[in-house]
Formats: sequence, structure tokens, C-alpha cells
Amino acid sequence: MIRRGPQRIRCAAAAAILLAAGGRAPATEIPGREAPPSLVVVIVVDMLPSGKLESLRPLLSGGLRRMLDAGRVHASCAHAHASTLTAPGHASLLSGMLPSRHGVIMNEWYDRDAHRVVYCVEDPGAASPGADRPDRSPRNLLADGLADLIKDAHPQSLVYAVAAKDRSAILSAGHRPDGAFWFDDARGGFTGDPDAIARLGDWKHEFFARSPKTVPGALARVPESWTYPQRPEAHADDYPYETAPRAAPHDLGAGRGAGPEAARRRAKRIEHSPWMDRLTLDLAAQVLDDRRLGRDAAPDLLVVALGAADFVGHRHGPDSQEYLDAIIRLDGWLSDFIERSERAAAVHGGAVFALSSDHGVLPLPELHPGGRRVDGAAMIARLQSALTERLDPRSTTPFVEATQGGHVYLDRRALEAGGVPFDKAVEEARRILLGFREVARVYRAADLAPGEAGDVWLDLHRAAWHPQRGGDLVVQPCRGCLFTSRAEGTSHGTAYEYDRMVPLILMGRGVEPGSTDAACRTIDLAPTLAGVLGLSFATPRDGRALPLASGPR
Repeated sequence: MIRRGPQRIRCAAAAAILLAAGGRAPATEIPGREAPPSLVVVIVVDMLPSGKLESLRPLLSGGLRRMLDAGRVHASCAHAHASTLTAPGHASLLSGMLPSRHGVIMNEWYDRDAHRVVYCVEDPGAASPGADRPDRSPRNLLADGLADLIKDAHPQSLVYAVAAKDRSAILSAGHRPDGAFWFDDARGGFTGDPDAIARLGDWKHEFFARSPKTVPGALARVPESWTYPQRPEAHADDYPYETAPRAAPHDLGAGRGAGPEAARRRAKRIEHSPWMDRLTLDLAAQVLDDRRLGRDAAPDLLVVALGAADFVGHRHGPDSQEYLDAIIRLDGWLSDFIERSERAAAVHGGAVFALSSDHGVLPLPELHPGGRRVDGAAMIARLQSALTERLDPRSTTPFVEATQGGHVYLDRRALEAGGVPFDKAVEEARRILLGFREVARVYRAADLAPGEAGDVWLDLHRAAWHPQRGGDLVVQPCRGCLFTSRAEGTSHGTAYEYDRMVPLILMGRGVEPGSTDAACRTIDLAPTLAGVLGLSFATPRDGRALPLASGPR
């Protein structure tokens, strides 16, 4: 059987046109290297704090345990930026660049010119209602990544990403993927570019929602109730400060019934359960087989971004029975997926696997030493009031235009109308914020501009700031403080180690098993995998290639 011939010819022609037109610089192949693996699989577990897998090792016996035992485990890996969120995490992992360079500084940021919040993968121009094309694209990603590098070097290579979240899929798959698919609870199933979906076999109807009135078959097979044994490794079920419902059984049927609303309710419940990972892995496995990934000499890339731990962790915390059960179930399901991927690539160069996470998480604040909840909206209201009092008590227009993820955007029009110098407003806002006991540090845009290395906190925030997208001030909360209006659940997003520290594991051909405490940053993943493929980026990366074996003793 000839594998995907017409499609690969079209890809090669498109790449030739791009380079002839002066597109991205071509990738550099490292001479004298043996044939690369035919399949690279990157697994990103959303919200997986460092040390969590190792602490649960005795309970694991599947794919996660295998990666711990047979992989090269970087025990001290961390994101090298603040703003530890899903979008910047995925973009940094797969590009090898910091948010300050790839531009995805948060899941959402404020656009000063448009005077509105921008979602990281929004693209109104991509929508085509007649073709049911989502208004999503990687246009806000300002850098190329591993996926683009592979496409540049091997136009016949295929790149796919399958994820629970749109931003996870789109930002991982680069600018020219063959397919980026994600779960859309509003539609009741997976979605993505309709052309990419159309290239899949008839099995696609098991996963992709054809209309709001139909439930894809894969979702229909998810159980209607989620139960689990009570394990001593997690705190008691029905724990205070978890989001209700706080204990098993958790209803996944969402009232059952028929029609679009019932389908959406059930999809939402499934999304917040371990079965979100099962569906994502099953779809990835189908794409693997249908598109025959790893089955010839051109290396293919498959990114699988798993979201259940994040959805469950936000509601119940990382020390809950629910989170523990989600990880244990993922361990079992991942075993089959890894073996399937290995079989797919066995005839040619074999497979290389990488596992990491886009961010960690703060435990339920009530369980963290000194932790507490802070009403962020009330804090900004206090800032607004104090700024008005100090700058222009007669003003009826707030001087803070917007806040987003710790970034404060001042209203330059209001300041100009009131005759208030901008620099004076910045300094007053900084002084006021530093007077709040829930604030640890405040940085001005001038502090965050490129410059000499500062202290560790400044460098982390500088790495997560972009001049066209970042705020006029950036606030770091006190350690253990969660800015939220909710009385339950938890989150992430700060520069503290509980949000930045994540695992990074490599496994496969040429990778020496074992654990290493050597310095490791998540931006090292893309250069490392590029090296595994015998490639190097034409544009310098912020990360570096990690050694795949221990040096001589």
C-alpha cells in the first residue's frame, strides 16, 4: 500500500512555495547522524506538579509507571517563566522559547488598541460558518516550534495534535499542522479544521460532533457515574473547600434525556472527569492508525494534551480522591497508547516519547502553609479608589482600564484627560499595590523590558512579559495566596515553585533510563527533540538540548 502519497506531494509543494517566497528559514540537519526516529510522541498532562508521579509510583503499573522506570526522568524541571498557565506552558514546551518571545503570555490578555480581552488562539478571520470552521488559529503565536521545524526539514512529515483544550492543540501543532483537534463541550464532541477532519476515515463520527443534536458514539460509551475507592494517599472524600459535588458517586449522565442541551450537559460532565483523557487518547490512537504515523522514514509528530487532571484539580485540588483516581486511570489507559505507538513505528526508526506538563498547581489554599484566598476583584477596587484619591479626586473615570492574570493596564485616555502624567500614575499604582499585604512584588513595564539579569523573580516575570501584550504593572501575590472570588477549588499561574515545577521524562531509542537532578527547564524539550531528530533550529532558542545519557564517570 502506498502511504498518503498525494497528500505528502501536496505538502512538499506547499513547503517549496513557502521557502521560495522567503518564508521561515529552513531547518538545519545535523550531518553524520543515524536515521532519526519515525515517530515523536509528546504527552502533556495538564496540571501535573513535580514529584506527584514519583510519590504515586507504588500505585502505578501502566504507562506512567513505565515512563518512570524506562525513561530518563528529570527530577528538577521547571518552567522558566511566571504566568504558569495552559497557553504559555504548551507554547513554551513545543517552541523552546519563553513567552516574552513567542508572545503567548497568558491564556488571555488585554488589547490596548482594541480595548478588549483577546483569547490566545482566537481568529475571527478563520471562521467560516458555511463550512463549520472554528474561529481558532495559531496566528497569535509569534514563533515557530518543533512542529514547524519538522515540516521545514521533512515536507512529507505529518504533524497532529489531539487535546482536551483548543489552545493546547493549536499552540502545540505549530503553524502548518495536518490536524489539530480538541474537545468542545458546547458542541458535544471533538472539533477542529473541517478539512483535516474530512481526511479521516468513517470512524471519525465516533468522536466528532456532526450536530448539536447527536452524541458521538465514543461519548455515549462513557459510564453515567464516576466512582472510585477511598485511598489513604489522598485526603478524605467530601473534603471542605472542594467544589461541589465533593464526593462519589459523581453523575456523568447530567440528567440524561435527549436534545442539544442534554448533550452539552453530558459533555461538560465528561470533560470534568477522567474519561476526558480516555477519549483524547482513543482519538489520538485512531489518528495514529488512520494517518499511518511513524510508518515511513519521514519523522512524524503527535502531540497528545490531556486535560482531565486540570479540570478535576481545579475543582477538587491535587490531593483529592478525584485527582488521584484521574492519575491512576490515566496510568492504565496510557499503557495501551504507548504500546500502540511503538508498534506503529517499529518497522522504521522507532518511537521517542516525551512527557511533561504545562504547569503545576497550588494545593487548596487552606492546606498550604500560610495559604489563603484573596478576593482579587475587591483588591483592584481598592486600587482604583486609592488611585483616584491620589491622582485626581474629581475624576469619575477609573484610572485602571483592565486587569488580566496579575497584569494591570492603566487607562491612558483617562490619565491624559485628567492631566495626570503616565509615569506618575504607574509609580502611585505600584506604591499602593505594595501596601497590600496580599501582594509580594510589583513590577513596572520598564522593569520587565530586556536588560541585565535581575533577581530570580524579576527574571521569571520578564520571561512572561511582552511589550505589546503585557500590562503596565505586573503583580506577584504572596506565597500561597490565591486570587479568586470563589470559596472553593484552586488554581495556578504564579512564579512560585508549586506552579512552575513539573516533570519532564524522555523515553525511547537512544535515551538512557534513569533519574537525573541536572538543571532542566521546559523550554529545553523542543531543542532536545530536535536533536533526537538530527535537526537544529535556524533561529536560536531560549532552551538547550538536554543530554540523553549520563556522561562518563
